[in-house]
Amino acid sequence: MKKETRTFIIIQILVILIFLISYFSIKLNWIRFLPECALRNKYNVICPSCGVTRMGVSLYNFKIKEAFLYNPVFLFILVYTTILYITYTINFIFKKEIKLFKWWHIIIWGMIIIIFTIIRNVV
Repeated sequence: MKKETRTFIIIQILVILIFLISYFSIKLNWIRFLPECALRNKYNVICPSCGVTRMGVSLYNFKIKEAFLYNPVFLFILVYTTILYITYTINFIFKKEIKLFKWWHIIIWGMIIIIFTIIRNVV
């Protein structure tokens, strides 16, 4: 088996596992066992990922507007990641070379998350 095929299969399995774990965590109310945010409790700082769990629950219930209000940045990151995943799948199946991801995207997303965190805590 080629390395590309093996990588593709591993990614598919990971995506399915993440989806199933998320789905059952919400449906079986396993999320109640998640620890509270240490930054918020100890330092009274809202971290960039605060609201992601509630955002996930809202997305599973198809409440997009509510999910956006809980954490807009991570919703955009989820959409971006989904687009990359679909592009990767299309590239693999049809043997195309569509490249959307660039390494500097990580720097841009990091800066957006930092700015979002600052604004979230100041306003």
